[in-house]
Amino acid sequence: GGAIGAGFVGSGISAVLQGGTIEAVGDQFFLIPSTGETNSYSFSDSVFLLSYGTAARRWWPNDWTKDLYIGGNLKFFLVNLAGPGVSGGDARGNELDLGLLYAPENYYSLGLNLQNVLPFDFGGKLVYGTGNQEAVPAVIKVGSRFHLLGKKRALWRNDHELDLLLDYDSSFRAIPGLLHAGVEWRPHPLFAIRTGIDQEMVGSESGQLLPYNNMTAGVGLVYRDFRFDYAYHQYQVFRENDTHYFSLSYLPKTEIKEKIRVLTPSDKSIVYEEKMLLTGLVLDRVSIKKLLVGGVNTAFAKDGKFGREIFPRPAKNKIMVEGQDEDGLTLEAHPVRLLRLKAFPDVPAGYWVKRPIEFLALLGIIGGYPDGTFKPEGNITRAEMCALLMRTRPATARLFKVGFKDVAARHWAAGYIGRAADEGVVKGYPGNKFIPNGNITRAEGVAIIVRFAGITQEASRLEKPFADVPGRHWAISEINGARSAGLLDYLEGKAFEPNKKLTRAEAAEMLAKTAGVKKQIDDLLDWERY
Repeated sequence: GGAIGAGFVGSGISAVLQGGTIEAVGDQFFLIPSTGETNSYSFSDSVFLLSYGTAARRWWPNDWTKDLYIGGNLKFFLVNLAGPGVSGGDARGNELDLGLLYAPENYYSLGLNLQNVLPFDFGGKLVYGTGNQEAVPAVIKVGSRFHLLGKKRALWRNDHELDLLLDYDSSFRAIPGLLHAGVEWRPHPLFAIRTGIDQEMVGSESGQLLPYNNMTAGVGLVYRDFRFDYAYHQYQVFRENDTHYFSLSYLPKTEIKEKIRVLTPSDKSIVYEEKMLLTGLVLDRVSIKKLLVGGVNTAFAKDGKFGREIFPRPAKNKIMVEGQDEDGLTLEAHPVRLLRLKAFPDVPAGYWVKRPIEFLALLGIIGGYPDGTFKPEGNITRAEMCALLMRTRPATARLFKVGFKDVAARHWAAGYIGRAADEGVVKGYPGNKFIPNGNITRAEGVAIIVRFAGITQEASRLEKPFADVPGRHWAISEINGARSAGLLDYLEGKAFEPNKKLTRAEAAEMLAKTAGVKKQIDDLLDWERY
């Protein structure tokens, strides 16, 4: 909600003065010094400050407030004068300062400062122990800063930095105001040279108060987190008061490490929604002036919250969330990588082969039905199996001749069947028939997938891979190879049932574990390649 601060400024003096008495002679008074008596006096003057500042747009979000800042100081005064003959030398009081700063994104800024504006009746005064009350003079200050030379937001672009600063203040009295002007030149980021004029009021021979120009000068040095400054100030009225100022500062970098945080969805997520809300927080609302989500300018609230609808496509998605400064320089960027899969209503969460089905559907290897279902427990025909397998291979312009009597050239899977037969993945039946609409048994499906994947059929010569598969079974070698390659892990501890009809879910499970298809699935999950 802004920035708060606390401050203290104090000064004091004490002295041992020669005592004396005051004697009246007629209408005149004379101080008669004492030869041996002394008196001790002390004086202190302190002020405690509570400060607050914020961007005006936090409270009044409008276009005209986006470059406006407001602030104030609440001040508490303490004054004490003590010594012989002093009564009621304590005083207390309150006052208030208000400030405005207009800082557009260009080479200048303007400021207004109203000091001691608390009305007298509302406590804007000093109250002494004697009961006397004293108003604190109100002062108005206006100022400006012009960035004449610089690498950015300057009147003229230059490697050097040159600032001109002008202030004018008036105490609302019948006297002219005072001008304060300065120039700072930074030929190098580690070095600065300063000079200026600081006016003060002095009395003239005619008794009038007139402004007098005091010259000032200084240098600044910066080394890592340390800064040294020197300044010289003339006081022409009292030349013995010319002053040299030295300061040493330690300015550790307190840059906010995390400037932007994406809340939902998390990076590297698998999603199913066509439309979703990307939300997050801008943590560094001072440096971040512009937020882009997927390249689109996105507003964020005064508490840093933001949200934008995104529309992931059924594939890999990478949405960049970028925070930029006022010059369009990206300060921080976060990728939100999403993999959107196709969901089937009859393949619920927790289904044993849910992900393989969804990956194969995204790769275009396997599809659903017109009503949107997948029917995982449904059987798969020989024609469907050929289409399923050949879709995993790169497309080719070659025309494959179908040599089976019962597969017409216009059959929807004729090309897949012809290619599968040509590559030795499927075989026909006696009489040169293929029986494209016949449902595949588990043994036939395993044999076809093993030949398709190029799995060495003698990879494991288990005599009986399953209790219900005899050693002389026609597909014993293929079943052994499939088991050794891990394609049949889902049947571990169960019967094989070679004549059982193969389901669409089983076909998806085995196909997803073949080397070529597994590589394609691994590529989908390789988030670094997004």
